[in-house]
Amino acid sequence: MRHSKDTQIPIQFVVINDFPEGIKIVHQNSTLIIAELSANELRLQYDPELNRKLILTVLMARSGIYPNELKTPFPDWIILGIFGKINPRHKNHLLPATRFPGLTALTAAGELPNPEKTLTTPIIEARDGTAAIRLYEEYCVFALDCLEQLPLKGEKVFIEIAQICRSFKISELELLNKTVFSEIIKQHKINDAHNSAEYVKEFFKSHAEKRFLTSLNPLPITELEKRFNEKIVFQFETNSYSKPEIRNAILEQLPILFKSMKNGKPTVVNLNNRLVKLANQSNAEIKVKIAELIKINHEIIIGGQASPRTHSAKINIITSEIRNLFSFYKKIEIKLTEIETKMLTPADLFRHEIEEINGFSPLFPEVEKILDKYEKEIKHFYN
Repeated sequence: MRHSKDTQIPIQFVVINDFPEGIKIVHQNSTLIIAELSANELRLQYDPELNRKLILTVLMARSGIYPNELKTPFPDWIILGIFGKINPRHKNHLLPATRFPGLTALTAAGELPNPEKTLTTPIIEARDGTAAIRLYEEYCVFALDCLEQLPLKGEKVFIEIAQICRSFKISELELLNKTVFSEIIKQHKINDAHNSAEYVKEFFKSHAEKRFLTSLNPLPITELEKRFNEKIVFQFETNSYSKPEIRNAILEQLPILFKSMKNGKPTVVNLNNRLVKLANQSNAEIKVKIAELIKINHEIIIGGQASPRTHSAKINIITSEIRNLFSFYKKIEIKLTEIETKMLTPADLFRHEIEEINGFSPLFPEVEKILDKYEKEIKHFYN
Protein backbone atom coordinates (compact mmCIF):
# COMPACT_ATOMS: atom_id res chain seq x y z
CA MET A 1 0.00 0.00 0.00
CA ARG A 2 1.79 3.15 -1.19
CA HIS A 3 0.77 6.77 -1.57
CA SER A 4 2.67 9.15 -3.86
CA LYS A 5 6.28 9.70 -2.77
CA ASP A 6 5.47 13.30 -1.86
CA THR A 7 2.99 12.29 0.85
CA GLN A 8 4.76 9.22 2.25
CA ILE A 9 6.56 9.70 5.56
CA PRO A 10 10.09 8.21 5.63
CA ILE A 11 10.82 5.82 8.52
CA GLN A 12 14.21 5.29 10.11
CA PHE A 13 14.51 2.12 12.23
CA VAL A 14 17.14 1.96 14.98
CA VAL A 15 17.80 -1.67 15.94
CA ILE A 16 18.55 -2.10 19.65
CA ASN A 17 18.61 -4.91 22.22
CA ASP A 18 15.29 -6.66 22.78
CA PHE A 19 12.70 -4.76 24.86
CA PRO A 20 9.10 -5.63 25.85
CA GLU A 21 7.25 -3.56 23.22
CA GLY A 22 9.50 -4.74 20.37
CA ILE A 23 8.91 -1.52 18.43
CA LYS A 24 8.48 2.05 19.68
CA ILE A 25 8.27 5.41 17.89
CA VAL A 26 10.76 7.70 19.64
CA HIS A 27 10.55 10.74 17.35
CA GLN A 28 8.24 12.05 14.67
CA ASN A 29 7.85 15.32 12.79
CA SER A 30 6.48 16.43 9.43
CA THR A 31 9.38 14.84 7.52
CA LEU A 32 10.50 11.74 9.45
CA ILE A 33 9.52 8.95 11.84
CA ILE A 34 12.27 7.36 13.96
CA ALA A 35 11.40 4.05 15.60
CA GLU A 36 13.38 1.69 17.82
CA LEU A 37 13.11 -1.96 16.78
CA SER A 38 14.01 -5.14 18.66
CA ALA A 39 17.12 -6.98 17.45
CA ASN A 40 15.57 -10.33 18.44
CA GLU A 41 15.21 -12.10 15.07
CA LEU A 42 12.93 -14.81 16.45
CA ARG A 43 10.46 -12.20 17.68
CA LEU A 44 10.62 -10.35 14.36
CA GLN A 45 9.65 -13.56 12.57
CA TYR A 46 7.10 -15.10 14.90
CA ASP A 47 5.75 -12.55 17.43
CA PRO A 48 2.26 -11.56 16.15
CA GLU A 49 1.90 -8.45 18.36
CA LEU A 50 5.31 -7.07 17.40
CA ASN A 51 4.55 -7.68 13.73
CA ARG A 52 1.15 -6.01 14.04
CA LYS A 53 2.78 -2.84 15.41
CA LEU A 54 5.53 -2.96 12.76
CA ILE A 55 3.10 -3.53 9.86
CA LEU A 56 0.75 -0.78 11.10
CA THR A 57 3.62 1.72 11.43
CA VAL A 58 4.83 1.03 7.88
CA LEU A 59 1.33 1.06 6.35
CA MET A 60 0.44 4.37 7.96
CA ALA A 61 3.72 6.00 6.92
CA ARG A 62 3.17 4.91 3.32
CA SER A 63 -0.25 6.56 3.49
CA GLY A 64 1.24 9.77 4.88
CA ILE A 65 -0.36 9.21 8.31
CA TYR A 66 1.11 8.99 11.81
CA PRO A 67 -0.28 6.05 13.87
CA ASN A 68 -1.30 8.39 16.73
CA GLU A 69 -3.50 10.43 14.32
CA LEU A 70 -6.04 7.62 13.90
CA LYS A 71 -9.51 8.32 15.29
CA THR A 72 -10.63 4.79 14.36
CA PRO A 73 -8.24 1.82 14.75
CA PHE A 74 -6.93 0.55 11.42
CA PRO A 75 -8.69 -2.79 10.65
CA ASP A 76 -6.93 -5.69 12.32
CA TRP A 77 -7.86 -8.11 9.52
CA ILE A 78 -5.64 -6.23 7.04
CA ILE A 79 -2.68 -6.25 9.43
CA LEU A 80 -3.16 -9.93 10.32
CA GLY A 81 -3.63 -10.80 6.64
CA ILE A 82 -0.30 -9.20 5.74
CA PHE A 83 1.38 -11.01 8.65
CA GLY A 84 -0.18 -14.25 7.43
CA LYS A 85 1.32 -13.72 3.98
CA ILE A 86 4.86 -13.29 5.32
CA ASN A 87 4.69 -15.65 8.33
CA PRO A 88 7.49 -18.27 8.07
CA ARG A 89 5.18 -20.78 9.77
CA HIS A 90 3.79 -21.56 6.31
CA LYS A 91 7.21 -22.19 4.78
CA ASN A 92 9.40 -23.91 7.39
CA HIS A 93 7.93 -27.41 7.20
CA LEU A 94 9.45 -30.57 5.77
CA LEU A 95 6.09 -31.80 4.43
CA PRO A 96 3.89 -28.69 4.29
CA ALA A 97 0.13 -28.93 4.38
CA THR A 98 -2.06 -26.60 2.35
CA ARG A 99 -1.80 -23.03 3.56
CA PHE A 100 -5.59 -22.83 3.95
CA PRO A 101 -6.70 -26.18 5.45
CA GLY A 102 -9.68 -24.67 7.30
CA LEU A 103 -11.06 -22.59 4.41
CA THR A 104 -10.46 -25.42 1.93
CA ALA A 105 -12.57 -27.76 4.06
CA LEU A 106 -15.30 -25.16 4.65
CA THR A 107 -15.45 -24.22 0.96
CA ALA A 108 -15.71 -27.88 -0.06
CA ALA A 109 -18.60 -28.24 2.41
CA GLY A 110 -20.33 -25.09 1.10
CA GLU A 111 -19.87 -23.38 4.48
CA LEU A 112 -17.56 -20.46 3.70
CA PRO A 113 -17.92 -17.89 6.54
CA ASN A 114 -19.82 -14.66 5.85
CA PRO A 115 -17.23 -11.94 5.01
CA GLU A 116 -19.24 -9.16 6.69
CA LYS A 117 -19.44 -10.99 10.01
CA THR A 118 -15.99 -12.61 9.90
CA LEU A 119 -14.03 -9.43 9.17
CA THR A 120 -15.78 -7.39 11.88
CA THR A 121 -15.88 -9.93 14.75
CA PRO A 122 -12.79 -9.83 17.00
CA ILE A 123 -11.21 -13.20 17.78
CA ILE A 124 -9.74 -13.67 21.26
CA GLU A 125 -7.48 -16.71 21.63
CA ALA A 126 -8.19 -17.18 25.35
CA ARG A 127 -11.92 -17.30 24.61
CA ASP A 128 -12.15 -18.76 21.09
CA GLY A 129 -9.10 -21.05 21.02
CA THR A 130 -6.05 -21.44 18.80
CA ALA A 131 -7.99 -23.12 15.98
CA ALA A 132 -10.25 -20.06 15.67
CA ILE A 133 -7.20 -17.77 15.49
CA ARG A 134 -5.66 -19.90 12.73
CA LEU A 135 -8.93 -19.96 10.74
CA TYR A 136 -9.32 -16.19 11.17
CA GLU A 137 -5.76 -15.66 9.91
CA GLU A 138 -6.55 -17.85 6.87
CA TYR A 139 -9.64 -15.73 6.18
CA CYS A 140 -7.70 -12.45 6.50
CA VAL A 141 -5.10 -13.63 3.95
CA PHE A 142 -7.92 -14.84 1.71
CA ALA A 143 -9.72 -11.46 1.96
CA LEU A 144 -6.55 -9.67 0.82
CA ASP A 145 -6.32 -12.17 -2.03
CA CYS A 146 -9.92 -11.29 -3.02
CA LEU A 147 -9.04 -7.58 -3.11
CA GLU A 148 -6.06 -8.28 -5.35
CA GLN A 149 -8.49 -9.64 -7.96
CA LEU A 150 -10.02 -6.18 -8.44
CA PRO A 151 -8.75 -4.53 -11.65
CA LEU A 152 -8.09 -1.21 -9.88
CA LYS A 153 -5.91 -2.90 -7.22
CA GLY A 154 -6.54 -3.31 -3.51
CA GLU A 155 -3.86 -0.74 -2.59
CA LYS A 156 -6.26 2.09 -3.49
CA VAL A 157 -8.81 0.70 -1.02
CA PHE A 158 -6.23 0.44 1.79
CA ILE A 159 -5.20 4.08 1.40
CA GLU A 160 -8.87 5.12 1.48
CA ILE A 161 -9.34 3.06 4.67
CA ALA A 162 -6.33 4.76 6.30
CA GLN A 163 -7.61 8.23 5.42
CA ILE A 164 -11.10 7.49 6.79
CA CYS A 165 -9.59 6.07 10.00
CA ARG A 166 -7.63 9.31 10.45
CA SER A 167 -10.62 11.59 9.84
CA PHE A 168 -13.61 9.86 11.45
CA LYS A 169 -14.79 7.67 14.29
CA ILE A 170 -16.59 4.86 12.49
CA SER A 171 -17.67 1.28 13.21
CA GLU A 172 -15.77 -1.63 11.66
CA LEU A 173 -18.83 -2.69 9.67
CA GLU A 174 -19.50 0.81 8.32
CA LEU A 175 -15.82 1.16 7.38
CA LEU A 176 -15.91 -2.17 5.54
CA ASN A 177 -19.10 -1.22 3.67
CA LYS A 178 -17.75 2.23 2.67
CA THR A 179 -14.46 0.87 1.32
CA VAL A 180 -13.87 -2.80 0.49
CA PHE A 181 -17.45 -3.84 -0.23
CA SER A 182 -18.21 -0.53 -1.96
CA GLU A 183 -15.25 -1.04 -4.32
CA ILE A 184 -16.35 -4.60 -5.17
CA ILE A 185 -19.91 -3.41 -5.87
CA LYS A 186 -18.77 -0.35 -7.86
CA GLN A 187 -16.46 -2.33 -10.12
CA HIS A 188 -19.18 -4.87 -10.86
CA LYS A 189 -21.90 -2.23 -11.34
CA ILE A 190 -24.40 -3.59 -8.81
CA ASN A 191 -27.08 -0.99 -7.96
CA ASP A 192 -29.69 -2.72 -5.80
CA ALA A 193 -28.76 -2.57 -2.08
CA HIS A 194 -30.05 -6.06 -1.24
CA ASN A 195 -28.39 -7.60 -4.28
CA SER A 196 -25.21 -5.71 -3.44
CA ALA A 197 -24.86 -7.44 -0.06
CA GLU A 198 -25.55 -10.82 -1.64
CA TYR A 199 -23.13 -10.11 -4.46
CA VAL A 200 -20.27 -9.49 -2.02
CA LYS A 201 -20.92 -12.91 -0.46
CA GLU A 202 -21.01 -14.50 -3.93
CA PHE A 203 -17.80 -12.69 -4.90
CA PHE A 204 -15.98 -14.20 -1.91
CA LYS A 205 -17.59 -17.61 -2.44
CA SER A 206 -16.73 -17.70 -6.14
CA HIS A 207 -13.12 -16.75 -5.50
CA ALA A 208 -12.86 -19.35 -2.70
CA GLU A 209 -14.06 -22.09 -5.06
CA LYS A 210 -11.50 -21.06 -7.69
CA ARG A 211 -8.78 -20.61 -5.07
CA PHE A 212 -9.26 -23.81 -3.09
CA LEU A 213 -11.42 -26.41 -4.83
CA THR A 214 -9.65 -26.39 -8.20
CA SER A 215 -6.36 -27.00 -6.36
CA LEU A 216 -7.49 -30.10 -4.46
CA ASN A 217 -6.25 -32.40 -7.26
CA PRO A 218 -3.41 -30.53 -8.97
CA LEU A 219 -1.24 -31.94 -11.73
CA PRO A 220 1.88 -33.89 -10.74
CA ILE A 221 4.64 -31.37 -10.16
CA THR A 222 6.87 -32.64 -13.00
CA GLU A 223 4.03 -32.30 -15.51
CA LEU A 224 3.13 -28.88 -14.10
CA GLU A 225 6.73 -27.70 -14.52
CA LYS A 226 6.80 -28.96 -18.11
CA ARG A 227 3.55 -27.14 -18.98
CA PHE A 228 4.72 -23.95 -17.27
CA ASN A 229 7.91 -23.88 -19.36
CA GLU A 230 5.77 -24.35 -22.48
CA LYS A 231 3.22 -21.65 -21.55
CA ILE A 232 5.74 -18.86 -20.97
CA VAL A 233 7.12 -19.16 -24.52
CA PHE A 234 5.12 -17.24 -27.13
CA GLN A 235 5.24 -16.15 -30.76
CA PHE A 236 4.67 -12.61 -32.00
CA GLU A 237 4.70 -10.69 -35.26
CA THR A 238 7.04 -7.71 -35.50
CA ASN A 239 5.46 -4.32 -36.12
CA SER A 240 7.71 -3.30 -39.00
CA TYR A 241 7.36 -1.43 -42.32
CA SER A 242 9.56 -4.04 -43.92
CA LYS A 243 8.52 -7.66 -44.23
CA PRO A 244 6.95 -8.72 -40.88
CA GLU A 245 8.70 -11.54 -39.04
CA ILE A 246 7.35 -14.19 -36.70
CA ARG A 247 9.60 -14.49 -33.66
CA ASN A 248 9.72 -16.50 -30.46
CA ALA A 249 10.20 -14.95 -27.02
CA ILE A 250 9.82 -15.78 -23.34
CA LEU A 251 7.52 -14.11 -20.84
CA GLU A 252 10.29 -12.04 -19.26
CA GLN A 253 10.84 -10.28 -22.62
CA LEU A 254 7.15 -9.40 -23.09
CA PRO A 255 7.15 -5.93 -21.41
CA ILE A 256 10.11 -4.73 -23.48
CA LEU A 257 8.83 -6.20 -26.76
CA PHE A 258 5.17 -5.22 -26.32
CA LYS A 259 5.26 -1.88 -28.17
CA SER A 260 7.14 -3.38 -31.11
CA MET A 261 4.60 -6.20 -31.53
CA LYS A 262 2.01 -5.98 -34.28
CA ASN A 263 -0.37 -8.26 -32.39
CA GLY A 264 0.55 -7.12 -28.86
CA LYS A 265 -2.79 -7.10 -27.03
CA PRO A 266 -4.14 -10.39 -28.51
CA THR A 267 -0.82 -12.07 -27.71
CA VAL A 268 -0.95 -11.00 -24.05
CA VAL A 269 -4.63 -11.98 -23.74
CA ASN A 270 -3.80 -15.42 -25.17
CA LEU A 271 -0.85 -15.77 -22.80
CA ASN A 272 -3.05 -14.90 -19.82
CA ASN A 273 -5.73 -17.38 -20.88
CA ARG A 274 -3.09 -20.11 -21.01
CA LEU A 275 -1.73 -19.11 -17.61
CA VAL A 276 -5.23 -19.04 -16.06
CA LYS A 277 -5.81 -22.60 -17.27
CA LEU A 278 -2.46 -23.68 -15.83
CA ALA A 279 -3.16 -21.91 -12.52
CA ASN A 280 -6.37 -23.92 -12.16
CA GLN A 281 -4.31 -27.11 -12.48
CA SER A 282 -1.75 -26.01 -9.86
CA ASN A 283 -1.51 -26.31 -6.11
CA ALA A 284 -2.47 -23.24 -4.07
CA GLU A 285 1.02 -21.78 -3.58
CA ILE A 286 2.03 -22.01 -7.25
CA LYS A 287 -1.41 -20.75 -8.27
CA VAL A 288 -0.85 -17.50 -6.32
CA LYS A 289 2.46 -16.91 -8.10
CA ILE A 290 0.95 -17.53 -11.54
CA ALA A 291 -1.82 -15.06 -10.63
CA GLU A 292 0.90 -12.44 -10.00
CA LEU A 293 2.24 -13.01 -13.54
CA ILE A 294 -1.27 -12.63 -14.98
CA LYS A 295 -1.71 -9.36 -13.08
CA ILE A 296 1.55 -7.94 -14.48
CA ASN A 297 0.54 -8.96 -18.01
CA HIS A 298 -2.76 -7.12 -17.54
CA GLU A 299 -0.87 -4.00 -16.43
CA ILE A 300 1.27 -4.20 -19.59
CA ILE A 301 -1.91 -3.95 -21.71
CA ILE A 302 -3.54 -1.07 -19.84
CA GLY A 303 -0.29 0.83 -19.23
CA GLY A 304 0.81 2.30 -15.92
CA GLN A 305 3.59 3.98 -14.01
CA ALA A 306 5.98 1.00 -14.01
CA SER A 307 8.53 0.92 -16.83
CA PRO A 308 8.91 -2.12 -19.15
CA ARG A 309 12.21 -2.95 -17.44
CA THR A 310 10.53 -2.88 -14.02
CA HIS A 311 7.81 -5.24 -15.24
CA SER A 312 10.44 -7.48 -16.81
CA ALA A 313 12.41 -7.62 -13.56
CA LYS A 314 9.25 -8.50 -11.60
CA ILE A 315 8.41 -11.30 -14.05
CA ASN A 316 11.95 -12.63 -13.72
CA ILE A 317 11.68 -12.68 -9.91
CA ILE A 318 8.28 -14.41 -9.92
CA THR A 319 9.28 -17.06 -12.49
CA SER A 320 12.38 -17.78 -10.38
CA GLU A 321 10.15 -18.18 -7.31
CA ILE A 322 7.88 -20.55 -9.24
CA ARG A 323 10.86 -22.64 -10.34
CA ASN A 324 12.07 -22.79 -6.73
CA LEU A 325 8.62 -24.05 -5.75
CA PHE A 326 8.82 -26.72 -8.45
CA SER A 327 12.16 -27.89 -7.02
CA PHE A 328 10.77 -27.83 -3.48
CA TYR A 329 7.65 -29.84 -4.30
CA LYS A 330 9.62 -32.35 -6.39
CA LYS A 331 11.72 -33.07 -3.29
CA ILE A 332 8.53 -33.55 -1.31
CA GLU A 333 7.11 -35.97 -3.91
CA ILE A 334 10.37 -37.95 -3.80
CA LYS A 335 10.30 -38.05 0.00
CA LEU A 336 6.66 -39.15 0.06
CA THR A 337 7.49 -41.90 -2.44
CA GLU A 338 10.39 -43.03 -0.25
CA ILE A 339 8.14 -43.11 2.79
CA GLU A 340 5.52 -45.17 0.96
CA THR A 341 8.18 -47.54 -0.40
CA LYS A 342 10.09 -48.07 2.83
CA MET A 343 7.06 -47.97 5.16
CA LEU A 344 9.21 -46.22 7.74
CA THR A 345 8.39 -46.46 11.43
CA PRO A 346 7.60 -43.28 13.39
CA ALA A 347 11.08 -43.43 14.94
CA ASP A 348 12.69 -43.58 11.48
CA LEU A 349 10.61 -40.65 10.27
CA PHE A 350 11.63 -38.68 13.34
CA ARG A 351 15.32 -39.50 12.72
CA HIS A 352 15.13 -38.51 9.03
CA GLU A 353 13.45 -35.24 9.98
CA ILE A 354 16.31 -34.42 12.37
CA GLU A 355 18.91 -35.36 9.75
CA GLU A 356 17.29 -32.97 7.30
CA ILE A 357 17.10 -30.17 9.85
CA ASN A 358 20.76 -30.73 10.74
CA GLY A 359 21.58 -30.35 7.05
CA PHE A 360 20.74 -26.65 7.29
CA SER A 361 22.87 -24.07 9.05
CA PRO A 362 20.94 -23.05 12.20
CA LEU A 363 19.91 -19.40 12.22
CA PHE A 364 19.78 -18.87 15.95
CA PRO A 365 21.33 -20.38 19.10
CA GLU A 366 17.82 -21.38 20.20
CA VAL A 367 17.60 -23.74 17.22
CA GLU A 368 20.77 -25.52 18.39
CA LYS A 369 19.15 -26.11 21.78
CA ILE A 370 16.01 -27.52 20.15
CA LEU A 371 18.09 -29.88 17.99
CA ASP A 372 20.02 -31.09 21.04
CA LYS A 373 16.73 -31.77 22.83
CA TYR A 374 15.31 -33.69 19.85
CA GLU A 375 18.44 -35.81 19.47
CA LYS A 376 18.30 -36.76 23.14
CA GLU A 377 14.66 -37.75 22.71
CA ILE A 378 15.55 -39.94 19.73
CA LYS A 379 18.21 -41.78 21.73
CA HIS A 380 15.72 -42.26 24.55
CA PHE A 381 13.09 -43.46 22.03
CA TYR A 382 15.41 -46.11 20.60
CA ASN A 383 16.53 -47.27 24.03
